[in-house]
Order: sequence, then structure tokens, then C-alpha cells
Amino acid sequence: MKTNNLKKALLASALFSLGSFTHTATAFEFGAFGDVSLSSSDSQGESTGFAIGGIDLYTTQKISDNTSAFFEVVFENDGSGFVLDVERYSIKRNFTPAFSLAAGRFHAPLGYWNRNYHHGVLLQDTVSRPSFIDFEDGDSAILPMHTIGLMAEGKLGNGLSYEASLGNSNTFDTSNYTPGPGNNCGCEIGLSNVSDPSDSKTLIGRLKYDAGRIPLQVSLFSMKNAIVEGAATGGIIPFGNQLFSQTVYGFDLFYDDDVFSAQSEYYRLENDAAAGIGDGQSHSADAYYVQLGWRFAEIFKATYRYESLSFDSASTDQDAYFAILGRVESVHHVAALRYELDDSNTLIFEVNRTDPAGNADSSNSYTVDWAFMLL
Repeated sequence: MKTNNLKKALLASALFSLGSFTHTATAFEFGAFGDVSLSSSDSQGESTGFAIGGIDLYTTQKISDNTSAFFEVVFENDGSGFVLDVERYSIKRNFTPAFSLAAGRFHAPLGYWNRNYHHGVLLQDTVSRPSFIDFEDGDSAILPMHTIGLMAEGKLGNGLSYEASLGNSNTFDTSNYTPGPGNNCGCEIGLSNVSDPSDSKTLIGRLKYDAGRIPLQVSLFSMKNAIVEGAATGGIIPFGNQLFSQTVYGFDLFYDDDVFSAQSEYYRLENDAAAGIGDGQSHSADAYYVQLGWRFAEIFKATYRYESLSFDSASTDQDAYFAILGRVESVHHVAALRYELDDSNTLIFEVNRTDPAGNADSSNSYTVDWAFMLL
């Protein structure tokens, strides 16, 4: 259908996947994403208002026959003004179809969403990302969605391909954290952009299968992650010492036949706390989403997504990883209607219901987003 073919074309040009530099042009390719929204919520203290989204600027260039460079910056709206974030920054060398190697900052090869939708709302069928795979500076993030280091990619034949990265460790600045039940510092997952406070490194791998004759992709992924103390002073342990050894494994699935679509991701987290961090024990967590879509009348698509995050949250047996992050167990129900206005802009109406665990009240948010892309 016209709408889906357009979206695939936008994805091909806008996702600027690090594996897609096959042309011989040497001119800069430049583009931008943006969006403007109107949102409301029934949460106490929230009001209805307009907002301008982030300004996403990207450029790529093939600098020799087998080498390409890529750069992406986002002027993010943090509620009080714009801050500049370098989201991706890399140089890549293609050796064979089975092996390419890049160095820089990348989206971590965890799941379908993070490797395909990136920072442009236009690319998504919903306004929001699944809450638990929010970017690491987001209010609901639980994992590092970027990595700084090396990325290898390649096609193995018979529909198989792989992505593998070796990157710096991640950090928590715990200087504002007071250990104890119910306490948290709302810490962000820190990324080590210019140095690594630890000799430990983060290793991520993803193996993907493309069915070919049917529009189905299935992947398995895993991560071995070190989370270390990022506070120079005042942290609960000395700077650079390990807080958690984290193992993550899961799968993702994506299907789209131009009328119906389905995608899902599942993450299993094993957080091994160092001695003296929380109860010093290993705790597990499960996070997943299932998203279904139906395209009709060529220009409309209805989408529903169910999200779940669960972990050890009892005060006597709490996962210190989530306590430091300040996260709570929750379920989300997201419904969206997408209306394709033109070749490069669309309206998305979304309703998002959040049901937190425990005695916290449920809430509903409503958003209308006008997303666009400059080619």
C-alpha cells in the first residue's frame, strides 16, 4: 500500500542504518526530524499544554569507497529549554558483506525498537516509546540505549545477520542516594562518552533472522553490563568501583504485511549487586511489550500496545538496581491512531494509561503529535 511503502522509504533514508552505506556518492546527506504536540493528563498537578519536541539533525557521508561517517545531534526540550545531546557519532569501514567495523557512539543493539526507530516520532506508530526502553536520561529508563566503543555487523547468509558491540561501562551517580526501603535518588544511567572509570566493559550481541518470503524478522540478543560508581565524591562506594554486574537477554519480533503488523520484545534482567549494595544479592526482572497494528483506508493506522515491568519490589527483598533508579513496577496500555497527512508528515493521537504497582493511583495521558521530516 502507498502509506506503508512511503514509510519504508522514509525508514530507508532516515534510519541511516550503519549497515546501509552502499552508494558511491561523496556529498553530504542531511536531514532533520521534528514534532509539535498538545498533551493533557489526569494526574494531579498536570495541565494541558503545547510542546515543541526535540530537533533531530543528522548527516552522513561516504568518505572513501569503503568508509563512511555518521553524526546525529538532538536539541532536546527538557521542559525549561533546549539542551544539546550528541546521540550518535561514528566512522565505519566495510571489509566484506559478512564483516564491517565501526567506532564511536551508537544505539545499543538491544531489540527492534532501539535499532530502527531512533529519535524521530514520525518513524513510530505511537507517540511514545515503550516506557522501559526509554533513552537513559528518561524518567522510565532501565537500560543503557546507547553504547560508546566498537560495533561489528555483517550478513551471514540464509537470512541471518548479526550486530555486536564492545563499549564502556555505565555509571550511577549515587551521591544523592540514601540506602534504605523507599529511598531513591532518581539516578540516570550514565554513559562514559570520553573515558571509562572502570576497566570493565559492556558487551552486547544480537543475532537476527529475516524470513524473506514473509515479512517477519526475529532476533535474539544479550548484554553483559558493568554499572560502576560515577560520583567523584559522596557516592555510596568509591568512584569507579562496581555497583552491579548485569546480564540481560531477550528476543524481539517484527511482522508487517501492509495491513496487519505485530511486534514484541522481551527482556530478562539479572542484577548482581556488589557486597554492601542493597542486600548484596542477585535479583531478576522481566520487561516486555506486545504491539499490534491495523492499517486501513491507506492513510490510517490503529495501534494498541501492552507493556509490563516487574521486579523484586518488596521492601524486605528489593532490587537495589531499581531502587537507585527510582523505578516502580507498572503496566501500560497504549492506544494510538496515526493519520498520514502527506509524504513526510503525520498526525498521531495517543492515549496512554499507566497502572503502577502498589497503592499508587493509575493515570491517563492524552497526546496529539504532528511529526515531520525534512529530506
